[in-house]
Amino acid sequence: MRLTLIMAGLFLWVFSSAQINLDELDYRFESSAAIIAIAEKLKSNEPVEEQEWAAVFATPGYRAYLSFSDSSAKKELVRASLEEVFLDSKSKELDADLKKDIEMDFEGLRLMFVKNLYALSQNLEGAKEFMTETNLSETIADADSVARLFLPSDRNFDTSLRKQVYFIVSDPDGMVTDSDIVMDLNAALGMSRVELVKFLAHEFHHDYRNQITDTPTTPLRVEINKLHQEGLADLIDKEVPPVKKMGLLPKELVNRYNSIYRGTPEILAKLDETVLKFNTSSISEEVFRAEVKDYFQFGGHPNGFYMTLLMKKVVGMEALIDSCNDIVSFLELYNQCALITPGEYVFSEQFIDFVAEEKNILK
Repeated sequence: MRLTLIMAGLFLWVFSSAQINLDELDYRFESSAAIIAIAEKLKSNEPVEEQEWAAVFATPGYRAYLSFSDSSAKKELVRASLEEVFLDSKSKELDADLKKDIEMDFEGLRLMFVKNLYALSQNLEGAKEFMTETNLSETIADADSVARLFLPSDRNFDTSLRKQVYFIVSDPDGMVTDSDIVMDLNAALGMSRVELVKFLAHEFHHDYRNQITDTPTTPLRVEINKLHQEGLADLIDKEVPPVKKMGLLPKELVNRYNSIYRGTPEILAKLDETVLKFNTSSISEEVFRAEVKDYFQFGGHPNGFYMTLLMKKVVGMEALIDSCNDIVSFLELYNQCALITPGEYVFSEQFIDFVAEEKNILK
């Protein structure tokens, strides 16, 4: 309770004293506005030319979004989902999809798009009003300041590197790309101001942390970095599990998230065992890489959050913040906390040594 009150006080302080120049901030809606214009044409059964689709995907927000993964597949996903939701001829497909549950695969992503766009279709006027009448400069300034509460105060972060927040129409989420932050418009519409501040602060935190950490390139370090970055950022905006609702995800997936969170000690132990097998030549490098790739479900959120919540409880936020730029220091700090907490998994020395040296071991 005391930590909750402290954090609430910090958020109130931030909201009254933004730390960056509002004139320097920028957020843009042209990507979402372009998609809504096409949606309205589809709804009216007007033809949409190829150059109109090309113009949408050429907007800065979609360029940033599509740079993150397979752009051709994502373009088709956006286009097909929009047509399904807004074309009368697709109504039977839409009705069937709205009744389906979402799974954690590409079909689940497609259904998430469809269901999110359907929700947006029920509030197009509200979306247009949000884009034309909402001033988000102070919200973004507050998000920037909240993010830096969870970063070392003695480090200088270049706010000029992050000037654009692009609102697009996609799955109900947001992400940091190499150059910008993109966020789904409908997700923003469903949030209170405080929720939006914390959501954007989560993304700003990823970006600022990237300024002081090396990008991991080897498979295990990539996975540990997921735990580290999401575990830290989730302290800003996530509900402490067990959670009851997670956006559009069905109850089955929410239950799976909670189960993965509870199972963190066993999940960490299995990963440690995989490293031991590789170190003792019980498995090949090819098998090791395959077993480690995408090891943590939900992008590392539940297991990373489990670890940072434990660390916050045992050693406090300051120690967590001090180790935010180094994954080995993060693991060592976690071990210190796990050692004195019954029932928690303690990584082997060999595991931590391997993480530290992996880039020299795997060529």
